[in-house]
Amino acid sequence: MVASCSPRTHEILFQETLRESGLNQYLFAMTNIRDQCSWVHKDDPVAATDKAVDLMTMAVARARHLKPLATGQLPVTASALIIGGGLAGMTAALGIADQGFEVHLVEKDAALGGNLRTLHSTLERADVQAYLGGLVAKVESHPKIHVYVDSTPASIGGHVGNFKSVLKVAGSEKPISHGVVIVATGGQERPTAAYLHGQNRHVTRRANWRRHWPAGIFRPSWAPLRIPPWS
Repeated sequence: MVASCSPRTHEILFQETLRESGLNQYLFAMTNIRDQCSWVHKDDPVAATDKAVDLMTMAVARARHLKPLATGQLPVTASALIIGGGLAGMTAALGIADQGFEVHLVEKDAALGGNLRTLHSTLERADVQAYLGGLVAKVESHPKIHVYVDSTPASIGGHVGNFKSVLKVAGSEKPISHGVVIVATGGQERPTAAYLHGQNRHVTRRANWRRHWPAGIFRPSWAPLRIPPWS
């Protein structure tokens, strides 16, 4: 029995020490006298000590009834569901698929790319659309990646290692099995009335400015105030 700090951070460590010493890791009881005594009753040390004694007494009583438990192994579905086909989702899909695992990449829009489709260059003047085109081509041609556009998850069930999900694809439902879920749904513009946005035509959001600047909608003589767009 250990009387110390939070089991959230240290219980696994103590159990691993038991296992390495040859004892069953579940023959272990822990009571949190740091959070529940010394911290919350710091102005009353006598009462904190009395409470700590009570907690340790209860932990000892519980430890007397502990029994060794056997650990087992469960099969894992070696595939991933990635929700969101933007830059993060496609990068994650390639990283997993290049290791030999199957990937189901789901995008709600009609094409991959997400917010990256609205950008044309970086601060270093790199061609974003050229990079995006190459990335999409790699994803769509990868034999381990299944791409579903105009699609959304209808349901996700199961547990870590063995999920059973249903996708809404082109008006029909497609069941899939996967071991992990990665959510890469991206950010959205945050509505705001600050900085005269919506009141002065010279004030725009950064994302809107990036979309329209290549088309010449904003005159070069303007100096738009760019508002951070992501929430």
